Amino acid sequence: MSPSSLVKSGLVAIAFAFIGGCQAFVSSVADGFTKNLTNSILNSDDLHTIREGLPAYLIGVDALLHGNKTDADLMFAAAQLNGSYALAFADDLKQQKSLTAKARELAFRASCIEVKALCEIEAMSFDQATAKVGNLHVGDVPALYGLASAWASWLQAHADDLHAVAQLAKVKLLIERLLELDETYEFGAPHMYMGVFESLLPPSLGGRPEVAKRHFEKAIAISKDRNLYAKVLYAQNYARMTLNRELHDSLLREVLVADPHVDGYTLQNSVAQEIASELLAEADEFF
Repeated sequence: MSPSSLVKSGLVAIAFAFIGGCQAFVSSVADGFTKNLTNSILNSDDLHTIREGLPAYLIGVDALLHGNKTDADLMFAAAQLNGSYALAFADDLKQQKSLTAKARELAFRASCIEVKALCEIEAMSFDQATAKVGNLHVGDVPALYGLASAWASWLQAHADDLHAVAQLAKVKLLIERLLELDETYEFGAPHMYMGVFESLLPPSLGGRPEVAKRHFEKAIAISKDRNLYAKVLYAQNYARMTLNRELHDSLLREVLVADPHVDGYTLQNSVAQEIASELLAEADEFF
């Protein structure tokens, strides 16, 4: 399997995990309707309606951006929404690439406004980026997460481009700093990301499945079992890599019987249940 295929298979399931981070950004926008509509999306379990209706909301956010070109909060919200929609619902690769490129550009601009050390991080050498990111503090966590998630969504959509895959190291650098600053952020999302990153490759190529296992378990513990995506990723990445059918099926069955209704995460959990059902259905073929 090529490096790009490994990245795509490893990151595909975390697309809608990004949308949870929108709530903090959009809630700061001085538009009650926008805030309430975003909350309605995040707390919906009707995937069909969201799939059909979200594009209209994306257009609305674009209209808000047109009149707020220096509003970093709104840029981050737009970045998260575009990246999440692209990877969770868009079937056309061209559309996925276009929307995630837009998301990444917005996140770069917003993070530069919020945290000067992140300006032009893409063009920095890895050593320069490491020094800059190492100086970030707890107050920078929302911007750091917004950039990392949008960059990761772009990476997934461009997983057929080795130049894009090469940027994984910087995305991982951002997540590692998030773990140092606030491992509990967004229901333990930094641990969930690292679980995926550490299980992208088999051990023979540098993967560290046991490290991934610890990160997945930490994410689940931090969320108190409310982040169903963490269990799906644990099954999809670690259990499948280690051929642990018992763990794989147990995790997915737990997801399917869980109540997905968690404030701010209902949509994400509903998507997780849909993926869990698909993974269980094909388990006999995989194992």
